[in-house]
Amino acid sequence: MEHWRTYRILIGLLIIGLSTSCEKEEVEWVDDVVTEIKAPPVYYKTAVQNHEWNDGWYANNTHHINYGGTSPSHFRRGFTYFDFEGDGDMDIFACVPHFENNIPAEHLEYQIIVNDGEIGGVTQWKVRKDIIVEQLPYYATLIQPADLDNDGDMDIVIFIGDDKGNYGNTPQEPAGGIFAYIWEDGKYNLLEIEPYIEGGNQFFYHGGTLGDVNGDGFIDVLAGTVGKQTLWINNGNLTFTKDKGFIELNNGYSTFVCSQFLFDLNKDGYLDLIVGYPRDQFIGTAEQEEFKNHVYIYFGKGEYPYYNDEEPDVTLINPYNDSNWENVMICMLDLSITDFDNDGDYDIFTNSYGESSHGEKHLINYYENTNNTFEFKNIFKDGEHFYDGCNSGFMKVYDIDNDGNKEILLETGLPRNTQECTTINGYKLIGGKLQKTRI
Repeated sequence: MEHWRTYRILIGLLIIGLSTSCEKEEVEWVDDVVTEIKAPPVYYKTAVQNHEWNDGWYANNTHHINYGGTSPSHFRRGFTYFDFEGDGDMDIFACVPHFENNIPAEHLEYQIIVNDGEIGGVTQWKVRKDIIVEQLPYYATLIQPADLDNDGDMDIVIFIGDDKGNYGNTPQEPAGGIFAYIWEDGKYNLLEIEPYIEGGNQFFYHGGTLGDVNGDGFIDVLAGTVGKQTLWINNGNLTFTKDKGFIELNNGYSTFVCSQFLFDLNKDGYLDLIVGYPRDQFIGTAEQEEFKNHVYIYFGKGEYPYYNDEEPDVTLINPYNDSNWENVMICMLDLSITDFDNDGDYDIFTNSYGESSHGEKHLINYYENTNNTFEFKNIFKDGEHFYDGCNSGFMKVYDIDNDGNKEILLETGLPRNTQECTTINGYKLIGGKLQKTRI
């Protein structure tokens, strides 16, 4: 991961991290403002790089942006970092639901929360809605940035995965779709990639990933639903060719894909596919618990279907079972790719969610990579490799305090119901072990 620093220097940008002040911050609402706006620059070519390899950090229960209500803003329904103004400060493209933020329904929309510098050490924010031409009427599950039209500025892709009754009385059945906001002439214009459809989990795009899968120079869209992965090949003119079920993972047994990521882990020039899903063929058997929350890696290859669809090349085994952590390992929601041990290979942290009597728990596992062989290692202080009740599956591993050791940053979610969630927002390496702390 170290080469990304050099890349940022070469493009002459100073990416300034979001302030970690715990003071309450006020947001200035900006509507219908006519100003000259630079095009949001493109840093990287995959969604996971754009998430991981910048300084953005909207910390769990750290930034208390207030929208006229009494609670902090919660972006559990989707957010992403990008440099909206091209000024080196990381801004946020977010879906802000009223039902999680105690705000009026008229604030139900997609917004750009702009880092407006600091006053007295406190980051100031402005909310921009005027440059979003048309509001998408569905809530995001995942928001990812990438240059879809290959014109040198950052577009935004939004994956929709709606559970029954997720907000209000709709949808009546699981539903989903895939949309994009395309930057053109100082505005974000809405584009439909996959129409919103109700009626079952096959339309439930819980997560997705972006990258040039077929090597033609255009960013493709990949998402998993029921058992299979679907690939939308970018034709280069803002149209996409849908390849439904281009690979069948886990011999078709898995009924739900929790997450997927494209990244060249083995550095061979082809994007590898990392997938989190349960081994559903073991449901109701004695083997069920030991197969929860495994993660599978399929190394990319240059010809169709681009991945081996019979067996994964690497399986990241989760050593914990249900009796350990109260259903904490249902499925991997997020991961962080980083050279944590500084040996030149990409290591992986996985972040998995599960239900408990308290609400939600999240379990973090570390897998050390040596020549593309991954080994689970427990590098956490005893009992601290999970956090409880914060309902934030997003994280990144980054040396935020520039001390030479990388920290785990727990990103914004829904911090409520637990004391732990209000007192920690990450992990720091102390005495050779990662320990919970407020960073």
